[in-house]
Amino acid sequence: MKFIAAQISDFLYGEVLQGSPSFGYNDYFTSYVHFKNLPKIVSEIEEIKKTLNNK
Repeated sequence: MKFIAAQISDFLYGEVLQGSPSFGYNDYFTSYVHFKNLPKIVSEIEEIKKTLNNK
């Protein structure tokens, strides 16, 4: 059996929650989009670092 604990008082009544630990759907969706794009973001950061190191 799995138990999920949360401070219910931290959430608004009727707020849609997602994930574990639970947090608001909009925050979860934003995090998911960024996580999905993480390989691209890392590649872009590496390119920026190379450019700065060559100056």
